[in-house]
Amino acid sequence: MRVASGRRTAPRGHTLIVGNRAKRGGGMCSSVLLSVVGHVVIRGNHSSVTGGGVSVFNNGEIHLRQASEIRGNRTEGDGGGVGGDIGAIKLQ
Repeated sequence: MRVASGRRTAPRGHTLIVGNRAKRGGGMCSSVLLSVVGHVVIRGNHSSVTGGGVSVFNNGEIHLRQASEIRGNRTEGDGGGVGGDIGAIKLQ
């Protein structure tokens, strides 16, 4: 899931983000404020640069809520689970 413009809220409810590949953020990548409402499992994803599971850049923010899980992700660069350039990931 890549979010690159505007303020977003997604996904809702129980969501699996599994087995994806990307340059940044194999599971989820954002350069804006993204609020995730609900239980999200981000697992088994891969990136070639940063953030195998989740990546933020360009002052983006990802807010994960309700016991979300980030596990078993990998990257060839920095941050197998969580990585990025300039931004924030907040667990609430």
